[in-house]
Amino acid sequence: MTHIQNILGKSMLLEELSASEIEIVRSLLSTRHVDCGDVITQPRDEHTDNLFILVRGRIEVRIESEEGINTLIVVNPGDLAGIITFSGRSISPIKVTAVALEATQVLSMERARFESLIYTHPQLMYRFYQGMVRHTHRMMRHFNAALIDLKRQISPSEGVR
Repeated sequence: MTHIQNILGKSMLLEELSASEIEIVRSLLSTRHVDCGDVITQPRDEHTDNLFILVRGRIEVRIESEEGINTLIVVNPGDLAGIITFSGRSISPIKVTAVALEATQVLSMERARFESLIYTHPQLMYRFYQGMVRHTHRMMRHFNAALIDLKRQISPSEGVR
């Protein structure tokens, strides 16, 4: 089994899919190698609506919205970048820039190619989006736990309310 197959096989994104459905998704993926400092995606480029799955390396994702700029670092193989723009950028006025923090390999999926499956594989799309929601929920739990830990460090006497 290749490294990429291993990552896809363990991905929360694809855990509900059959082996044949994973192959369909895999056929939509392209591999990109980027050097440290290279932009993976930025507003108004050809990859704006792509979903990225980290294979190797680290990615800094800057999300600019009406609330300001938030940054997160994607470091775990199998983790995703570009979820918001992939799932419907036009709904939310945000700008996403992703930059490689070291030599990085990502799998890239174009939203338009994935959406072409709506008529031929609607159940695959449904379960894929369920995986994206589970992934996002896991990230939110992680960030919430980190926030609680920071609050404890700042005000240990107050505890968590």
